[in-house]
Amino acid sequence: MFCYWFNIVRIYNRFMLAIFYNKTTLRDTLLINFNDKITVNHITNDDFAYGLDSNNKLTFLNIFSCSKYLNIPEGYLYLDRNLKQLILDKLSIDLTTYEKEMPFKVGKVIKCELMPNTHLHHCEVDIGNEILSIVCGAPNVKKDINVVVAQVGAMMPNGLEIKSNTLRGYESNGMICSKRELMIDNNKFNNDGIIELSLDVGIGTNFMDLYKNYKSD
Repeated sequence: MFCYWFNIVRIYNRFMLAIFYNKTTLRDTLLINFNDKITVNHITNDDFAYGLDSNNKLTFLNIFSCSKYLNIPEGYLYLDRNLKQLILDKLSIDLTTYEKEMPFKVGKVIKCELMPNTHLHHCEVDIGNEILSIVCGAPNVKKDINVVVAQVGAMMPNGLEIKSNTLRGYESNGMICSKRELMIDNNKFNNDGIIELSLDVGIGTNFMDLYKNYKSD
């Protein structure tokens, strides 16, 4: 078995749960990151590898040759019933106790201004508990739309971590996401540009809760 430790792409701040799967790039491996604690114990069990912190809590869990066990799409995922049952059966670990807020929220663009001499817009996005300054290059970004926001520390399905940055003098503390960036395949979300959500969706809603509802419709 090709085995290596994927927790090198961990989240280094307050956000906890991140799950994604890419059959080609990650060699049919599903990755779950739980927290920012230091892994002190690495354990392998057939196609499963996981780490524990000093309090014996999970820090990460990887499923190698994932397609042998689960029929799942590539991209950003959530802890569905089949995934939790698989881990319970194979490792006797109940992932229900690890379900926490994920770092993708519904936000409302309350300010959107074109940045001088660029195609970029400087936006202020209300995510419920705070207002984020975000630079966005999508052609459909505008004021008064609901969007999906990846907060600083979020891990994207391609393994990249969202970080604070400054672009042409404007702070950017997050990213407004498209379907492509989240690697989700669902015709209930628009294909072009950033995802535009219904204004009926509450600001600050955990996007994965919304995504689960859409998938079950």
